[in-house]
Amino acid sequence: MKRNILLSIIFILTVVSFASCSFETDTIDGDGKIEGFWHMERIDTLVTDSAGVSTVVATKDLSRELLFWSFQHKLLELSDKNLVYTNVLCRFTTEGGKLKIGDTFTSGYGTDSPNSDPALLLPYGMSKMNETFSYNVDGSKMTLTGKNIRIHLKRF
Repeated sequence: MKRNILLSIIFILTVVSFASCSFETDTIDGDGKIEGFWHMERIDTLVTDSAGVSTVVATKDLSRELLFWSFQHKLLELSDKNLVYTNVLCRFTTEGGKLKIGDTFTSGYGTDSPNSDPALLLPYGMSKMNETFSYNVDGSKMTLTGKNIRIHLKRF
């Protein structure tokens, strides 16, 4: 009798512990397409007319720069491997083809400090905090389109 009760308790605890686990294959961005390490290739500046048609008015080639967007689970790291610009950590969510970048932090030795300076985001194509982009992934290429900017990235 005691053995059956003990086995029942162990079984219940095992089931509860497995039900509370999250596996490495779980993705926050729904389809898992944006997870990974992306190299910034180009930034297009857009102007939208009254009919809603966007036109590229300026292009900045970044293909020789070492600027990266790295998505993992709920965390986005914006990094400059040449160490010219500050690396920034961001929380992000995706839903319905939209990428929402939320809270930002600067990384330090042992601590991450909240960031409220949008100037730190400029090298990575963002001009303000809490930016929202629509995203499109086509093989190893990703395009992020904001209100007046389009960022082209390549999976690295």
